[in-house]
Amino acid sequence: MKVETDLLVSVVMTTYNVEKYIEETLNSIFNQTYKNLEVIIIDDGSTDKTLEVISRFKKKNIIVEKKLHTGNIGKNLNDCIKKSNGEIIAIMGADDIWYPEKTDVQIGFLNEYNFVCSDKNIIDGNSKIISGGDNLKRNELNLCTLLFRNEILASSLIGFKKNFIECGLFDEKVGNRSEDYALWLKIAEKYPIKYVKSVLVGYRIHG
Repeated sequence: MKVETDLLVSVVMTTYNVEKYIEETLNSIFNQTYKNLEVIIIDDGSTDKTLEVISRFKKKNIIVEKKLHTGNIGKNLNDCIKKSNGEIIAIMGADDIWYPEKTDVQIGFLNEYNFVCSDKNIIDGNSKIISGGDNLKRNELNLCTLLFRNEILASSLIGFKKNFIECGLFDEKVGNRSEDYALWLKIAEKYPIKYVKSVLVGYRIHG
């Protein structure tokens, strides 16, 4: 299958009290070299100014729904995917950042793979790099490589919406405990996952 270069990419995200980081996160999405993007956000009952910051992006292609706080990241992301309009889904953590070429680079691999992830930097609350990439030696991940260690950062994963749905979406029963890892294992049962050795994401660790 040859992927058209202008397909809509739906970036799905759940937010909760991330007023300090969400502006940088959204800027990193809308500053992508690949421009055909929409952002689907479910806010999990934020009590800070998260929604106020998001509202500053009203001229951008963003859909936002506010819900009562549940902490169920898996369900929120699933609801985002169901609301999405794109044929391609990209997962994003509300405090992480993407480097500008991320979407362009990964879409190129969707001609051969249904799902693509990448290497990452670990950054702190001020976006300073704490450590460089994981530098995995493999070019793709499968069930054997993932069984004993989660080697996929959620904010790096992109894939076809139909295949996310086929693989059962995120686990809604585990809440915010390994809901992503449970999905990666279900995906890996059906498809190899391309691992791009380039660092395309900044994974934020903070208080």
